[in-house]
Amino acid sequence: MKTIVLPSEFNAATHFVDRHMLEGRGHKIAIECGDQQVTYAQLFERVNRFGNVLKRLSVRPEERVALLLLDTPEFFYGFFGGIKIGAVPIPLNTLLKPAEYQYILNDCRARVADGIGEVEAPIGPAAGTALPRREHGPRDARRFERTGPQHARLLAHARRSRTTALA
Repeated sequence: MKTIVLPSEFNAATHFVDRHMLEGRGHKIAIECGDQQVTYAQLFERVNRFGNVLKRLSVRPEERVALLLLDTPEFFYGFFGGIKIGAVPIPLNTLLKPAEYQYILNDCRARVADGIGEVEAPIGPAAGTALPRREHGPRDARRFERTGPQHARLLAHARRSRTTALA
């Protein structure tokens, strides 16, 4: 029987995103979504940008990041950006009811949640004391940061954050 040797450390973002840059495929298309095409170089840059935003929000390895995103390239930026810094992405179904979002967000103990545009709106009514709204910055991208075991507050998503490679 063949023995499988596993690396001591493995990061899925390194395998699915960074590897393509190292192997010279930055110009190749990584994602096609409707009329939008994203190259591996663009994916790499945006995944790093998202990961850096999470780091600035003090998200640490193994902390959960809830993602309320449509099936668009932004989902990949959030998912792999979270994985890249060692966080645990929690994708949320975009068709749930407000009370279901409230239950899931409290149950999964996400420290940060990312919602884009109209997808974020269903969380609002469920918020009550769990997700009080505070609006800052662009209307199309907001962030929830957990402030206690049962509470979160809305923070602006740093869309135009400086991009640097993540360690």
